Amino acid sequence: MKTAIVKVPRAFLYEEPQFADGSGAYYKVADEIFLGWAVKVLEEKDGICRIASHYGYEGYVRAEQLLECPPEALRRRDQEGTVSVVRERMADVMEIPKVQGRVLASLTRGSFLTPLEERKEGYRRVRLADGTEGYVPEKAIKKRLDSDRYLYEPGWQFHSQSLPAGEEEESFRRKTAETALSYLGTQYRWGGKSAQGIDCSGLAFMSYFLNGILIYRDASIQEAYPIRQIPAKSLKTGDLLFFPGHVALYLGEGKYVHSTGHEDSFGCMVNSLNPEDPDYRRDLKESLSMAGRLELFQ
Repeated sequence: MKTAIVKVPRAFLYEEPQFADGSGAYYKVADEIFLGWAVKVLEEKDGICRIASHYGYEGYVRAEQLLECPPEALRRRDQEGTVSVVRERMADVMEIPKVQGRVLASLTRGSFLTPLEERKEGYRRVRLADGTEGYVPEKAIKKRLDSDRYLYEPGWQFHSQSLPAGEEEESFRRKTAETALSYLGTQYRWGGKSAQGIDCSGLAFMSYFLNGILIYRDASIQEAYPIRQIPAKSLKTGDLLFFPGHVALYLGEGKYVHSTGHEDSFGCMVNSLNPEDPDYRRDLKESLSMAGRLELFQ
């Protein structure tokens, strides 16, 4: 079973295969993955790969969007910490370290790249998964905090994760909420995880992922992942709210941020559990099914 990395700026995972000859129907989007993300290739046929992402989510992508990368290379880049992640909503990779340069690629938040030694006028030279080299504003990238261990370490469990070195619970909660709020105004997009379009579980996933923790990418609690059910009365900032087919991130004082496809409140926004607030969503308050918390904090 081989492993690979995404070599295009973004790739959508589908629930069913789309055949290269056009004979297959287009099925529902399941997820979105970004440049430099690692995957396990479970099956390949007619130019279509069934893959598992580095956080264990499965779907189908076109083989041409992937570049083979052996498990030992994934292990090495994890251990050496040589990968950075785009931290801004979008970042252009420029041919020269100037705003007037030619744009080689436009990357969304969460994309992985390799920073090189050269720094010039606030720019950092970087290498992309396909070998392209160019410049991005140095402030647009930071050290990657998550890990590909699922793809090269047999038996590794997602619930065994720990906070990044030096991180404390309160700062993690605050940063997770700030990350979620940074997507405010983004349109709702089923299966999306970018600042161009994001869904409810994509928002929850990205808020944790960009702060070093991999959770399940869906509106449910899964045993193998690090979120555990808690009483709703004990909610704190950064915890998760679960509704039928929906998830939100709690901000405190009855407020939560979520990405919603509701006809009256479309996109990433803040709503309230408090009936007296103008942004109260009665339908969600009445359908709240459970709350979840990172098991490290229980």
